[in-house]
Amino acid sequence: MQSLHEIKLNIFGTYSIVRTNNIEVESRIKKDFHFFIVRDVPKADFVFKAMIGEIPYHRLPELKSSNQSFNSITYDKGPIRYNDYYKEALSIYDYKNEFCEIFSKSIDRLHEITYLVILSRTGKLMDKNGFHKVHACGVSKNGKSVITMLPMKGGKTTLFSNLIKDKDVEIISDDTPIVTSDGHIHSYPLRIGLEDMSKLSSCAQENAYTIDRKQYGKKYLIPTQALGNKVNNKKNTSTVLLNGIRCSHKRCELVRIGSLRMFAHLCTHLVVGVGLPMIIEYFLRPSISDWILNFKIGVSRTLSAFRLAMNSENYICYMGENPELNAEVIREKFLK
Repeated sequence: MQSLHEIKLNIFGTYSIVRTNNIEVESRIKKDFHFFIVRDVPKADFVFKAMIGEIPYHRLPELKSSNQSFNSITYDKGPIRYNDYYKEALSIYDYKNEFCEIFSKSIDRLHEITYLVILSRTGKLMDKNGFHKVHACGVSKNGKSVITMLPMKGGKTTLFSNLIKDKDVEIISDDTPIVTSDGHIHSYPLRIGLEDMSKLSSCAQENAYTIDRKQYGKKYLIPTQALGNKVNNKKNTSTVLLNGIRCSHKRCELVRIGSLRMFAHLCTHLVVGVGLPMIIEYFLRPSISDWILNFKIGVSRTLSAFRLAMNSENYICYMGENPELNAEVIREKFLK
């Protein structure tokens, strides 16, 4: 029997075991989830098995598809869901036992799918338990969190990279801070992804690894622990929320807004979760019980967004074309 490498994760009380037959996939997953690795888990909520090798298509029954997307064709048979990634990979998810097998001949494809499946399934349970992701970058200093919401390709990671040039600035997340049901921010430090890492420290560059993603192309991945900044692990006393809007001019402007207006922006970035890294074919299921659960999650997200907006200083950040200047304006205003 082939020996498997094993990784155990505790993500906000959500326990997972990841097994793989490939040492490179193991190394990448460990870097992705470095801050959540534990020596043992009391009982796994999820088991993920990522296997490099021949794809066992003989295990896919003759079925009519229940959904088709750019990424995959989905087939359902009772509690078992099959996702065929157009002959590049196959996943078999047993929802009854929360057990997932992913097969591919490509390390990049296997890593990409495994990472996203972990985020999707653990994220669903986190949502159920009142830990919600907001599509934003987040840093903190002297007890103050600064959370900046931007759309995909809006410049979150570039802004984050510039803000953490100050080594006293602590990391919350470059893409998905956590908002709890009481409206407070918690750190979610996963790897960060960059298309250009030339402005990062030599240590960060030396620890970089790459992935060639199916839809978005090649990206450099940097383990959070290689950045040199501490991860914020305490409850901050205040929060600043920025809704970023890109502009064609060079200056950066901050405009104070009310809580209800910020709540409307949070409805996009938190309640609906536009841009959050999850795979819909694993997050959603066509069952009444799942629809009820998703409704409850929607209510919980809405309440969390409202409480966050009410508890925060709220601004529109009109971001100019100079990324360094944008970061400098935010740093001078909130992170001294």
